[in-house]
Amino acid sequence: MKKSLIALSVAGLFLMSACGPSAEEKAAEAKRVQDSIDAANAAVAAAEKATQDSLALVQEQMAAAEKAKQDSITAAEEAAKNKKGGKATTPKKTEEPKKEEPKKGSGSLKDKIGAEQQNQGGTQSDPNKPQKLKDKLK
Repeated sequence: MKKSLIALSVAGLFLMSACGPSAEEKAAEAKRVQDSIDAANAAVAAAEKATQDSLALVQEQMAAAEKAKQDSITAAEEAAKNKKGGKATTPKKTEEPKKEEPKKGSGSLKDKIGAEQQNQGGTQSDPNKPQKLKDKLK
């Protein structure tokens, strides 16, 4: 009986190892592997599309920047051409020198006379100007 028990045990081991997965299990495993491959390919395709969209956006931005640069250059050339031709598009503002009025009641008589002489350059070229000190103070 020992020999028959050993023979049955060996036969059972061979049967168990020979059975393996069924055709249905093999098909399910193949489908699972194919689904994984499809998902990975879809992710790669999405990444490539995102990359292409990003590159297209960058190219559009670069084209817009180049157009703005060319517009700026054209505007600068037009302004330079108008400036050389004497036709300025915007009038220039000229500032008139501010007139300083003497302060009343401050300083001494000598300071007032000295300041007036400095403003006149120290000489009197106009004959209508007063010659006396009293006339200067009036």
